[in-house]
Amino acid sequence: MLFDPLLLAGESQTLERKASFDKTTVESLVAFANTQGGTVLVGVTDTGSVCGVTLGKETLNEWLGQIKSATSPALIPDMETFTEQGKTVVAIRIGEFPVKPVNTRGRYFKRVASSNHQLALGEIADLYMQSLQLSWDAHQAGTHTLDALSMPKIKRFIRQVNDNGRFALESTGLTALEKLNYIVNGHPTWAAMLLFAKEPIRHHIHIGRFKTPSMIIDDRQFTDTLFEVVEQSMKFIISYISVAFEFDGSIQRKERFAYH
Repeated sequence: MLFDPLLLAGESQTLERKASFDKTTVESLVAFANTQGGTVLVGVTDTGSVCGVTLGKETLNEWLGQIKSATSPALIPDMETFTEQGKTVVAIRIGEFPVKPVNTRGRYFKRVASSNHQLALGEIADLYMQSLQLSWDAHQAGTHTLDALSMPKIKRFIRQVNDNGRFALESTGLTALEKLNYIVNGHPTWAAMLLFAKEPIRHHIHIGRFKTPSMIIDDRQFTDTLFEVVEQSMKFIISYISVAFEFDGSIQRKERFAYH
């Protein structure tokens, strides 16, 4: 069967056995989420004997609700049931969480070898700082595929980078994005969606022009990918800034804006 290797294997960095579902099950899921992910098998003793669990119609939903309410940020694991030796076993899987550390009722854990280690204050701070190095936008963008990206926007970006001259990108588009880690496992990251999506994610820049601290005399709201939003915002701002022109003998005049 599919789950035989898990049942036969001992507890490890990514596997925990529980005879029943309780608060220590949640602690193990938190420890996995703060490390590299893992699976909790409910209905299997520490020694590997299958004791099974009894499930009602709403049992799994109740377990999921308990996990969500007992963790912050809320964990939503995958659950799957299977039968082994005529008894029901539940596999609860959680991947490594992108925003760390996760806690359960104010307590933080990580997985060390085959046990859960409660984190001290310094370890919590270290894990948080490590998490900051890989932000939300570096993760795969949910179920979005590469079809969600605009090739004209990607090609324009590559052209601007190459014109800048600091380094060169390949003109094939997607290959360049892979090298920049904007594509992960064949899917766009959230950074790629923010920069190159055909249909922009609904994030806005709202700009207002004030006559007094309480009087707005003009405003604009821009919804687009980031490069386009920045350009539109700058055009709006510059349209209201006084500009002078200087002629110093060169072919082109120089613009001097009132604010820099």
